[in-house]
Amino acid sequence: MRRTTWIVALTLLLSLPAAAAQSYRGTGTADVVVGGTARRFHAFEMTVDGQSLATASWRVGSSQGWLLIDVLFIEPDLEAGEPDDPAFALLGLTFYVDPATGQVAASEAHLPTIEFIPNQATYLPIYQGLVAATLVTVTSFVRDGDTLRISGAVDAVLGLDPAQGGVADLPPTIAIRGAFELLDVVANDR
Repeated sequence: MRRTTWIVALTLLLSLPAAAAQSYRGTGTADVVVGGTARRFHAFEMTVDGQSLATASWRVGSSQGWLLIDVLFIEPDLEAGEPDDPAFALLGLTFYVDPATGQVAASEAHLPTIEFIPNQATYLPIYQGLVAATLVTVTSFVRDGDTLRISGAVDAVLGLDPAQGGVADLPPTIAIRGAFELLDVVANDR
């Protein structure tokens, strides 16, 4: 499911020049240190010809009623009109929260996941969070109808996906640490 979200978002991002009537609205940011380098990522909503795609969404994710928060962050701030850069990075963050408390689920079946793609132009390599070394903490959780506002922190060690080729010169693991703030996480009806 995560790969599908990434493919849809990447397809839209990469086809920007051909699309008409596009607008962007920033919905959140993540200020994190990735492998020792400070980076800023952006969540956004893109509207094309009246249809919207939000990169930060939630849905009821399990029979226990946990909310599944699914966010795709991109490095450039599209709303600010940054120039197209084929080397920008992608950061994916998925976690479950208790809708009553906003606390992150800690059970084995609902552990948070994080992925990082350093260069979206080639879609490779992909670093994936090591389950035992991925921690997401929510510091603020506000629900207003179908919209959530969430802030928190992430602390993770990611390992290089062994299925990707041509990555011999990259470190086998990287650390991601920092904070995120999502001002508009919209309901996903799928």
